[in-house]
Amino acid sequence: MYAIPVHGAELHDVALRHGLVDDDYLPGESWDPSRHLPGVSRREFRTLFLQARWLQARMALAAGDYELRNWRGIAARARSALTLRS
Repeated sequence: MYAIPVHGAELHDVALRHGLVDDDYLPGESWDPSRHLPGVSRREFRTLFLQARWLQARMALAAGDYELRNWRGIAARARSALTLRS
């Protein structure tokens, strides 16, 4: 899951200021952060995203910061990491 710039939010103001979105941008449109990272291909972005997901999972396990009753959320994050989807 990526942060999506929504009108009225600080992220939208930052994205607008840096030319990542324009005044007509609608949050329902497909938002692909890899398009806005010079020198980083979509594949490289997905690889970095996968590495970040795995690091997040390892840190949560090491800290004991997870609840098995949230198995649906855990499964969704694992599925997104394994299929390289956001």
